[in-house]
Amino acid sequence: MRSRFLAPITGALLLAGTSLAFSGTASADTLNGINNADWSQNGSAYVTGSTLVVTTTGAHEIGSGFYYQPVNISESWEASFSETVANSNVPGVSGAAFVLQNDPSGTSAMGGQGPDLGYACGLATGENAGTCSTSNEAISPSAVVELDGYVNPGETYETGTPTAPYAAFTEDGNPSSHFASGGYSFNGNDMSSTGATNYFWVDYNARTQQLSVYENSTDSKPATPLFTQTVNLVSVLGKSTAYIGFTGATSSNYATQEFSNFSFNNYEGYTTVPGGGNAYDIESANPYCTGGGSSCVPANSTVDDCMTYTVACPGLNYGDVEAFGPPNGSASGTPEQIILICAHGTSTGYDYGALDVQNAAGATDYPNGVYSEYPDLGSITGTASVAAANPASLQGSEMNPAQQSSANISGFDNNGGYSIRGTAYGVQNTDNGSDTLNSGGFTVTLSGYLTYQPLNGSPSYYKGTISCNVGGTHANDLLNAGVDSGSTYAEGEIEPVIGDNFFAFGLPSTVTP
Repeated sequence: MRSRFLAPITGALLLAGTSLAFSGTASADTLNGINNADWSQNGSAYVTGSTLVVTTTGAHEIGSGFYYQPVNISESWEASFSETVANSNVPGVSGAAFVLQNDPSGTSAMGGQGPDLGYACGLATGENAGTCSTSNEAISPSAVVELDGYVNPGETYETGTPTAPYAAFTEDGNPSSHFASGGYSFNGNDMSSTGATNYFWVDYNARTQQLSVYENSTDSKPATPLFTQTVNLVSVLGKSTAYIGFTGATSSNYATQEFSNFSFNNYEGYTTVPGGGNAYDIESANPYCTGGGSSCVPANSTVDDCMTYTVACPGLNYGDVEAFGPPNGSASGTPEQIILICAHGTSTGYDYGALDVQNAAGATDYPNGVYSEYPDLGSITGTASVAAANPASLQGSEMNPAQQSSANISGFDNNGGYSIRGTAYGVQNTDNGSDTLNSGGFTVTLSGYLTYQPLNGSPSYYKGTISCNVGGTHANDLLNAGVDSGSTYAEGEIEPVIGDNFFAFGLPSTVTP
């Protein structure tokens, strides 16, 4: 259950019977992965592939990296990432942090070395003294989840001193006070070249103002957090948005510290299943090149450039399948709302087809729709399902690392005479913990009123048929080639919150062309 709308883009794309309005906000609601173009790299920090390295095997290093645009922290959200600590010259000397901040230095913010962990200025004495200056000072205002391999003298812990390594919550670049903390164990040897890799989740419930930190040796989120802290993030950070990123530092003792598998997901706009129940939520989307590879993305461009009409991308395809079930906990049945999208890039623009429709049962069970405030009422036939898992207790759960979902569905929408019919069939196998496709996929076909959107100019409408694959053998080509910041996802879950993955270009609402 993770939102997946990436691009901070503006404008509106009209499809047949559907308006996919780009977000156009001043903050990014969902991020996936780390890339060289969008992340700052300060001090010793650098990006390699989708990994942010904050410190290396050098003594007295300070590094930080932040996403270039603030994220919305006023709604409930979840951040997840892995940390690898390697090449330590002394066991347990690592020190890094996950940081939300509105420091005047913005994405260049960076603190001191040694026990200041790159976000603070307050504990750096002796060999580390003097590293705090105009350009290296406590990052403030900030909310920090510290990941520390050593308990330093002078630090206080309101909930008791943990056993290192530990995670802790601090504020405003002050490492001497830890409001909440919890210890864990390194998953591996931090002195080896392969190191120790641990996975973390930071959840924030805006309604209860509870921030919870989870840790595991695998990418399966545990049921119990290391700790929970009550905090009003908007009050601490001074506004409803904040920069998000990581810091780290070394002293004469050092370690390589790097962060991977990053995602941030703001749950604004999701639909809670009525009556506190559960419903199946099957979602999958990805861009891909005709014939495979990354040839459809021009040199020095990314998929985001293609999808925001910055450049022409002939041969680029985008497919999206979303099916939401009845709120009775069933693992299969006729969906109550479906969204099907296909897009093909041309030398001058894009051809699109889109269907976003509810049936009568869906209009009753989800009167406000999953995405649309006034969703189209049409017909849906066929069946979608989430296969029983082993063990059965993990059926449809993010805890299940190998979930199968399937669909053989069709829908029809006659919006003001601009009718469109869509079908989707196939089987996908997913890792719900990271919302990634393991194998399989869907075939989508849309017939009726389609849209042609030129790079410059107004859209036009025509009758036709468009088909695309969602998933399949080329689903991860663009991601692996480094030209996609992470818009390849798949999941099949039974959960109390559905429709959280904004796979489409934006938020659909019903509009007659």
